[in-house]
Amino acid sequence: MKLFFILCIALFAITSGCETRQQIMQKREGNRMSGSLEAAAYMAEVENVRRLISEGADVNTRFTDGGTPLFSAIARIPAERNDRRLIERRREVIKILLEAGANPNVEKSGKKLIEAAKEGGDTEVNRMLEETAAKRKAV
Repeated sequence: MKLFFILCIALFAITSGCETRQQIMQKREGNRMSGSLEAAAYMAEVENVRRLISEGADVNTRFTDGGTPLFSAIARIPAERNDRRLIERRREVIKILLEAGANPNVEKSGKKLIEAAKEGGDTEVNRMLEETAAKRKAV
């Protein structure tokens, strides 16, 4: 019984200093809705992106790695560029994020979003980002 009690105390001491997955994600995401928006943008889930924005998710949330939902939306372009259906969904997500005020003039790890998008090779996405960036700089 004494050993059991000691093990329980030791386990409590070890786990009380550990952050839960939810705490780690909240620290990274700022809030649950922004993290969900990041995931929906990454997966090109058009309707979820619309819904989360309408519910108040911040399209310009900066995560600890410097990324934003817009960075997540462009992340899979190189892998998907030969799948017309997926690229169309991805373009729609990017358009929705930009219309909702997502900033295309951001950097992550010293690389501008527009530069990262160009590496993906989708001219339509690049055009949308460059036009929006130019409009935002002009204002």
